[in-house]
Amino acid sequence: MVIYPIRDNVDPECRQLVNWVAEIETPQHCSRDWNRLRYAILREVFLRTGDQPFRSIEDVISNTELAALSNSYKRVARFELAAR
Repeated sequence: MVIYPIRDNVDPECRQLVNWVAEIETPQHCSRDWNRLRYAILREVFLRTGDQPFRSIEDVISNTELAALSNSYKRVARFELAAR
C-alpha cells in the first residue's frame, strides 16, 4: 500500500487530503496486471537462460511465444484499441 499527502495543509481537525493505492492480488485481477506482463518476455528469457549469454532471442524463445506474450501485454494494457 502506498499513501502520500496531496496537500501540505492540515485542517483544524487534523485532517489532511491524501492519496492511496492498494494492490489486491486475486486470480481475477492477476490477468489484468499489466505491470507483471510488461516484463514477461524478460522474465521468461532469464528463466530459460539462467542469465547466461545467448546468440539470438529465437534460440531461447520462439516467435510464436514472443507474439503471444506481446499480445497478452497489449490486450491488458489496452494497446490493441489504438491499432483499430
